[in-house]
Order: sequence, then structure tokens, then C-alpha cells
Amino acid sequence: MDLARKYAFRKMLAIGSGPPFRVKGLWHFHGQEIPQFGIDECYDMELYEWKKVDITNKE
Repeated sequence: MDLARKYAFRKMLAIGSGPPFRVKGLWHFHGQEIPQFGIDECYDMELYEWKKVDITNKE
């Protein structure tokens, strides 16, 4: 994910007191989609569940 850090702001957390840990995070990309080169170059991007945030929805 080192390549993606140049095109996105992120905050990641490892949650739990022992293994297996849960990983949660927030990424802010330029534009509306995850850049394709980020998906192609960062092998672990596919290991995460990505959700687009709707800032107009209060839930």
C-alpha cells in the first residue's frame, strides 16, 4: 500500500487485545473511485472490504 499513500489520506487501526486482530480504517482518495493503478500495484488492496461513504447520510 506504499504506492497508494501518495494518492490518498488514510487512518488504519488494528482492533483487539490479541490475535486475530480486526483492521478498520478510513481512506480518502482523490476523486470518486479507488485509482486502478492502486488496485493493480498494491496486492493487499483486495483483502479489504471497501465501502464508499455518503456524507449526506447521517447513519
